[in-house]
Amino acid sequence: MSKISIVIPVYNVEKYIEKCVFSILEQSFSDFELILVDDGSTDGSLGLLEGFQESSPDKVRVITQQNKGASAARNAGIVESKSDYIMFVDSDDFLEKDMLELMYESAIKNDSDLVLCNAKVVTDEECKFIREWSSGELTQKVQSIFENKDLINTVLPAPWGKLYKKELFTQNEISFPLGLRNQDLGTTPRILSHCNRISKVNKPLYNYRYRTGSAMRTYDYKIMDAAKNLEIVKRYFEKRDLAEEFSEQLEYLFIEHLLFRAIYRVKFVEEDSLRNELTKNICLVLNEEFPNWYKNKNISNLPFKKKVYLNLVRLGHIGKVMNLFQLKKKIVG
Repeated sequence: MSKISIVIPVYNVEKYIEKCVFSILEQSFSDFELILVDDGSTDGSLGLLEGFQESSPDKVRVITQQNKGASAARNAGIVESKSDYIMFVDSDDFLEKDMLELMYESAIKNDSDLVLCNAKVVTDEECKFIREWSSGELTQKVQSIFENKDLINTVLPAPWGKLYKKELFTQNEISFPLGLRNQDLGTTPRILSHCNRISKVNKPLYNYRYRTGSAMRTYDYKIMDAAKNLEIVKRYFEKRDLAEEFSEQLEYLFIEHLLFRAIYRVKFVEEDSLRNELTKNICLVLNEEFPNWYKNKNISNLPFKKKVYLNLVRLGHIGKVMNLFQLKKKIVG
């Protein structure tokens, strides 16, 4: 049995998948299995996957399914996994050569349920460095969210850049929500609630390719999926009697992902009526779940411009918020 299962959902990425897979097959750590889940690709992706399996049958397994989305592909990978640890990689990204070695070393040394690392954001075509993303601010070598509650907000919700004990998913019956974008937002906080030992390799070991045309930068009605995922998380914490203990952190999770991220995406919606409707619905969800959100302690640490923006939202000046967004959009093009 391999020590790590690596799961990659694949859909129409023939342009990127080779670099992704080779970055895994050429790792300094070799005790892993690679599970490639083709999600009904219509380009040449599946043929490439089958080629990888043929050339590395001891490492690579290919699973095919009808197009159901990345969540279903990751869930299928969890079921197929035969290892104690599991890692998710997006098919257009790639790893540093020592990522598996360093992450697994941290997991064993610290008996970690979850190991984090930082990520480099790189350009689409030439993979040039743009910036570094940090995930999780640990104040000690090994922590849980009960010792450091702010991990709920500082750990990147993305499934990649993490090494999980597989039992976090299987024993707690956690899976990625189906039919939603931002499904990682509905998953990672639930996983964190079961992590007694979280460690981190404080290096950028994962390379995230910034693609301007990717699904996460498509602006449509799916914007409201962020709210649905956040509601999944809050209901889960309520079910486990943790919602009150983590109320401040859950509240700021809603603020961050609804008022800053979701509404930011709304500004790209061309139709005025739809843009206004989405904005009002986002604010409605926040006000229903956390009526006093504007008193959250984290707001005091925000830059002045963000405080002004949140105050406009709190006072119900949605039109002014949208006008500011549209003005900025016209100025910067």
